[in-house]
Formats: sequence, structure tokens, C-alpha cells
Amino acid sequence: MLGSPAKLTHVPTGIVKSVLQVMHRLTSSRVYGPFEFVTTILSNDMVAPAFGQDTLGDYF
Repeated sequence: MLGSPAKLTHVPTGIVKSVLQVMHRLTSSRVYGPFEFVTTILSNDMVAPAFGQDTLGDYF
């Protein structure tokens, strides 16, 4: 809710990998595929070094 403190949740990587293995064996790729994609994206660092002088603030 707006104004309340943020609740951050952490799920250990081992649990996520185990669930993904079970899903891979029991479900079709249409089910586990998107889950695998999201878990891969969320487990990688997506921050790149700063490059250039232009910012979005300058543009807008």
C-alpha cells in the first residue's frame, strides 16, 4: 500500500533451481519456459557502467 514500508522477499537460488527442475519434468515448456526466463533474468545483474553524457532527464 502507498505509504507503508516496502516488503522485500528473497528466495534462495537452490530452491528456485529445484522448483524449476520439478517443473521441467512435470509440465510442458509453455509452463516452465516463462518461469525459467523470469528466474534467469532476476538472478543476473543487469546494471551496466555509465556511458555518454546524455540523460533521460535532459531529454524530457
